Amino acid sequence: MAYVGTTNTLIANGGSADYLFVIKQSLISAGWTLLASSNGVTLNTGTPATDNLTTAAQFNVANAWCRLREPGGAGGREFILLHGAVSGNTALIKYSRSTGFGTGGTATTCSTTGVGGDGQLIVAGGIASAPTYTDLTATSLTQAIQVCGSTGYVQCVANNASVNGVYGFWAFQYPVGGSSIGAACLFQEPIAAGSTPSGDTDPSARYYIETNSGLTPSVIGNVSSTVSAAATYRGWSYWNAYGLGGAAYVRNRGANAYFQWNNTTGTLGGISFPTVAAGSLSPYDGKVSMLPVLLGGASTLDVVLWKGFSSSILTFSTTQNFADTFNLSSADPRLAVQVGPAGSCAIPWVTGIVPTV
Repeated sequence: MAYVGTTNTLIANGGSADYLFVIKQSLISAGWTLLASSNGVTLNTGTPATDNLTTAAQFNVANAWCRLREPGGAGGREFILLHGAVSGNTALIKYSRSTGFGTGGTATTCSTTGVGGDGQLIVAGGIASAPTYTDLTATSLTQAIQVCGSTGYVQCVANNASVNGVYGFWAFQYPVGGSSIGAACLFQEPIAAGSTPSGDTDPSARYYIETNSGLTPSVIGNVSSTVSAAATYRGWSYWNAYGLGGAAYVRNRGANAYFQWNNTTGTLGGISFPTVAAGSLSPYDGKVSMLPVLLGGASTLDVVLWKGFSSSILTFSTTQNFADTFNLSSADPRLAVQVGPAGSCAIPWVTGIVPTV
């Protein structure tokens, strides 16, 4: 196993193009296959396709898009990364568990999973029946979204080995000199083996939140009503019972991972996240203790089943600064992306790379 990535990339192309580009580059470096690549003028397809999005500037074009499949061949997870219909700072991202995005597609229109396919919108504005991503001035949840801050740094780290059959990746943005993660995150988190039913054929979850309205993401912690609404793709999302009767792709909307549900009334007040005592170090190795988190949760809009425990996103209780690293010289480093009283957590990072802030 090795964490690889495209790191310390200064935004220079409006935001979305840089963000999509580092995700594409990181997945390819982790062994994903590029199946389609369009620079908005020419579409290339193949296994792999010839890449015509070799720079972030080439991604900063209306309707530039690409299709990526995880290692393992047909039937694996796929993502579509699509730049907005005008050059600027909007995007649309889709996810398929196994049917793949092999239907249609042109230089300016991304392919689909076709009739009966399992494609899901992960990054989008509007509502499920009418996704939008072209209005650069939108501020309403029912309009388009601004995917990434227009300044600062974008980072993406990917695992080149699967965990419980899932290839995880973690992309995020933050301002220059920032003390917290910017509201532009896209994670694919493998669910720990044994924490989800053995019949779960998609033990993975995706987390997304963007910069619209200046929201700050809370990867773990309490429900934030400011990001809970009927027309949003924000927060954790995942398949329950994929491939079985009653399968449903559910969205938490609260934009958090929860540890414990102590509520019988359906209100928000019963959510808590017990963890180790503040400042505790492990008695085994004297290092910061880190624990998995339980992905899922509820709000007044959604009550869904828990998905399972995280395998890569870990919580800790020591006092840290944003972008502090843990075990940087090891094969399993972590980076603090959320710190503070609402909860602290770290995600995988790349060995030996010092994050630029």
